[in-house]
Amino acid sequence: MSKNLWFQYTNPVIYEEQFIQLTAFHKMTGEAIIVQVQNESDFTSFVRSHRYDYNIFYSVGLTDGNGRKEKNIVGANFIVLDFDFKEHAKKPINRLTEELKEILNLYFYQIVDSGHGYHVYIAIEHTNDVERWNNVTKELVRIYGADEKAALITQIIRAPGSLNWKDPDTPLSVNVLYSKPSNRYTLSALEQKLEELKRPMRFGKHVDNKPCIDNMLKGVSCGDRNFAMGRLIYHFKLNGFAKEHIYNILDNWNKNKNEEPKKQSEFKGEFETYWASEMPMGSCHVSNPFFQEKLNKYCDPQCPLKGKVVIRKAEHTKMAVPAIYFEPTAVRNLNGKELAILCYIYKKRSVTISQLKKVSCICNNVFSSYMRHLAQCGYIRREGNTVHSNAPINFQKKIEVAEQYVLNAMTKEMSGNEFKVYAMVLWYNSENKKPTLQAVSSSLGLDKSNVSPVVNKLLKKQILYDNSSLHNTAGNIMHRLSA
Repeated sequence: MSKNLWFQYTNPVIYEEQFIQLTAFHKMTGEAIIVQVQNESDFTSFVRSHRYDYNIFYSVGLTDGNGRKEKNIVGANFIVLDFDFKEHAKKPINRLTEELKEILNLYFYQIVDSGHGYHVYIAIEHTNDVERWNNVTKELVRIYGADEKAALITQIIRAPGSLNWKDPDTPLSVNVLYSKPSNRYTLSALEQKLEELKRPMRFGKHVDNKPCIDNMLKGVSCGDRNFAMGRLIYHFKLNGFAKEHIYNILDNWNKNKNEEPKKQSEFKGEFETYWASEMPMGSCHVSNPFFQEKLNKYCDPQCPLKGKVVIRKAEHTKMAVPAIYFEPTAVRNLNGKELAILCYIYKKRSVTISQLKKVSCICNNVFSSYMRHLAQCGYIRREGNTVHSNAPINFQKKIEVAEQYVLNAMTKEMSGNEFKVYAMVLWYNSENKKPTLQAVSSSLGLDKSNVSPVVNKLLKKQILYDNSSLHNTAGNIMHRLSA
């Protein structure tokens, strides 16, 4: 969509007695010119006529036309987050938005480059509940780490199309990077999303989202407290939470959720015991029938993990590659570096030889042999100094692979065999099959004794996640979620 449509996306509703206050501060004297406008034409005319001598801002909240004090703010159509990098290097916008969406996945319909930072806009349905709007804004600012000073009810923001005159010798353009139509959030919807972030189980969604974890966190009976505590500690530990944070979650759980809380001294002792334990306690199938019976009480027959392997939610940016790349015959025929390079070329569609060499850090002779082999297999073609993928971009079946692991395999941070095992687990998961150690070994044409240590390394790196029985042995370690 045209960037010129930013105004109507930002303020689709301005009622008769509502205004946008524009304030222009002279770049040298600071003298202010203030006007109240209600339409795009007046807004744009003011910006154009003052941009070369003034820093121009507009009110995020709609005013009553009598000023910009808190009592004068009467409505709002959007929430804006201000990220000012000041003396730090400004992040690429795609990196910033990826980081923000990892925290809370909201749709940003507009992003403005303010010169030294970015203004990220979230569309909301028109509201006159200014206090509620501001409370949601403050919470989003806190969660995303935006500028707290820009979260006031009286907040102003630089006007797109103006110039940033912080440094009079080098003015910077305030440009709309993109502006797209969007479904507008209700304040209720945003409040619900913020409330969900406060629930302990949000930490589990990135690992396995098991119903048993949900159910145990609601409280357990007296005889199940130790078993549940061990499982919950393992769950949060695996997700990378600090010991103190996990203790606080479970301390609240023990005191307020369980049928009969443990005494504090007893609880502390049991917590330390399970924290120090190396026993994996996240499996769906327990060898001890007594403990399996306890687990079954909190299980759900429709659990997405029960009896099969699923993909673990991405902790890295994903790239989709044709499923045929990871089929056993293909993976067996390529070494891990070649497979990673093939994925990288498919994502880029075409890439120069010099770029590939720079990314892969592989010596010239070895690199040339990889290119020849991939071309002989029909995966790529070379035209001059450029390599192209032969696979169609709209390939019917694709598999998502973590981009970071592709790059790690190309730069030797991840061994070739590690990447091949990882790819094979992904393929088995995509086929809804269990990637047992025997199955993966056979698919790769390798002996189990060679695959087992590779799997153990991937476990330690948390690239693979154990979803098998409690026995941490080579025979069971391939029932996993892939990271």
